[in-house]
Amino acid sequence: MATKTKFRFNFIDIILILIILTAAGILAYIFMSGNIENFRPKTVTIEYQVSITQIKEEFRGKVNWDDKVVDSVKQMAIGKVVDVKYEDSIYTTTILNSGEIIYAVYPEHLDMTVTIQAEATLKDGLYNIGGYHISVGTLVSLRVPNFTEQGYCITIKEVKK
Repeated sequence: MATKTKFRFNFIDIILILIILTAAGILAYIFMSGNIENFRPKTVTIEYQVSITQIKEEFRGKVNWDDKVVDSVKQMAIGKVVDVKYEDSIYTTTILNSGEIIYAVYPEHLDMTVTIQAEATLKDGLYNIGGYHISVGTLVSLRVPNFTEQGYCITIKEVKK
């Protein structure tokens, strides 16, 4: 026959109950005071630039203002084009004997900087465009109706609408 042991209330039980009551009190305060907004991601409009280097000259003009941009790998909408800039593509080489660095224009190639605007959520300092995380240094596989290429995000800024 099993003997019944009597439940004894000890110091650890008191601490656990106090922790649970404190957590419940904090949650009640957050919900009652309206400070729940501090825990939701903030929605912002961002403009980020994608740098695409050494593309052939024949692709100039294939990216147009207001083109919808899709990430061609993740198949996600990531904004719309608000600006496109072109520069000569610079080729860097070294002379073997002297070690001298030479910068030359890469013939029939150019560098393109595409500025994309999107609605994003900002949480803990990270931008998220509908599930697509964007930060400086992110490799972006962008696709617009007449052009597909990869480039790196080089800047991000919040804009007022």
